[in-house]
Amino acid sequence: MSESSSATHLVGEQSRRTSLRRVDEMTYEELVGELAAVTQSMDDGAIGIEEVALLYTRASELHATATKRLADVTARIEQLRNGAPA
Repeated sequence: MSESSSATHLVGEQSRRTSLRRVDEMTYEELVGELAAVTQSMDDGAIGIEEVALLYTRASELHATATKRLADVTARIEQLRNGAPA
């Protein structure tokens, strides 16, 4: 099993609150919600170090995508404030 599919399987096994969807298909709110669920799974301490590493990879993907989405929306809002077309 590849690392990515292992992480997806692990996320599904460790926390039923998490999604198996690709991060680029998720809304900002879904990204933040899953990031919170993954973080909680890691904080609970009921999983081994290898599982934590896989969940950390998923959390990094979620965080990077959510951060980019937020930056994009912030830039569009600034354009609108300055009178430029979005």
